[in-house]
Amino acid sequence: MVLANIQSGILRPLLGPVSRVLAAGGLALFSGLLEREAQEFGAWVEAAGLRVEKILVENGWICLLARRVG
Repeated sequence: MVLANIQSGILRPLLGPVSRVLAAGGLALFSGLLEREAQEFGAWVEAAGLRVEKILVENGWICLLARRVG
């Protein structure tokens, strides 16, 4: 499992490496992201080989749970 509470601009280039270090079925939890970034960030996560499983929203912030596929 990987936990990251980092701004999306810093986290984006780390998504590929995060995907590679996770075991198949491994989880990644990304937080500290703005609600308005949810769709774009989710697309970046999917492009990195992770599947978005859930997005939680609270007070304009999101927490995105993703799982490594394959």
